[in-house]
Amino acid sequence: MRFKELKSLVLNSRIKKILSHPSCQLALFKTIAIIIVLIIALVPTWIFIVVWWLAAPVGFWQVLALVSICLIVCGVFQIVLGVFAFIISLGIILNEF
Repeated sequence: MRFKELKSLVLNSRIKKILSHPSCQLALFKTIAIIIVLIIALVPTWIFIVVWWLAAPVGFWQVLALVSICLIVCGVFQIVLGVFAFIISLGIILNEF
């Protein structure tokens, strides 16, 4: 039991030592920022999934109508957000922000 506590303490001190480096903190910040950008950029996809789940289309024509309406409404917005997400992520990676 004591060995596990000691091993855990050594591991925690190593993790704290690694996370104290500025390069590691910058990489962690960049990763979190890119994940947040991707979460925001995928909102139209989530809207489509929720609408699909709520509507539960059964036949071919219902599926065709729902997909076409969602592509028209959410598709353009998804493309615009995708381009913005790409530009912002590239800026984050290249230290422009």
